[in-house]
Amino acid sequence: MRRSLLLVLTGALVLLIIGISAGFSGHTRAVTRERNELAHDAAEHVQVLNAYFARATSIILLTAHSSEFRQFYAERGNRDQRVRRGGPTLDTVNNSLAYLAQLYPDRIGEACFIDASGAENARTVRGERAGYADLSLEEDKQPFFKPTFALGPNQVYQAKPYLSPDTDDWVIANSTPVLMPDGSKPAIVHFEVTIDSFRREALSHTDRTVLVVDADTGQVVINSMRPQQIGAPLGDPIDTR
Repeated sequence: MRRSLLLVLTGALVLLIIGISAGFSGHTRAVTRERNELAHDAAEHVQVLNAYFARATSIILLTAHSSEFRQFYAERGNRDQRVRRGGPTLDTVNNSLAYLAQLYPDRIGEACFIDASGAENARTVRGERAGYADLSLEEDKQPFFKPTFALGPNQVYQAKPYLSPDTDDWVIANSTPVLMPDGSKPAIVHFEVTIDSFRREALSHTDRTVLVVDADTGQVVINSMRPQQIGAPLGDPIDTR
């Protein structure tokens, strides 16, 4: 009787161990599957962001190489006189800037043609041309200005997010110098893409929450579930994970 009871208890213990082991094994497989799915999703979002930056690089370079930006500096008069006078060249410049908004619908808030003095030669905001009186004379204070003029041929500066003074949106700048035949850089071409457009893009690809994190500070600059409000702090500053 005692031997039979011992066998029964031993058998029950073995079944319990097998059951626990199977449970742990199933949990491990589930965790591994979830980790693999998360890694796959993260890689996809990285590809989407990288593709944007690669395309933006190509577009800003093609734009800056258009002849009208160089032609502006070949016309008579000083910079201010050319801007005040306007004419076909400046019209073509503004059309080129406005066309950028068509390439990135609902993404580009502002595009500019900026002189080395810091004065804007031309600007479009959401595709609309700015008048002479609305052009800034102090773009040299913006975070993209000096780094862009320090670039060599066919290089593009893509800034960290900053608050655009013209649209009040959090944006990322793409800018490159305009090169003259003698190698001088009298101006840059620049456009801003809203941070919230990246959030909307991420949201369209997955039901998961997507976070984009500043690698230097750890700050969450984009949370796909939190629209970036105008005038609000960037991203999700209370998320310190």
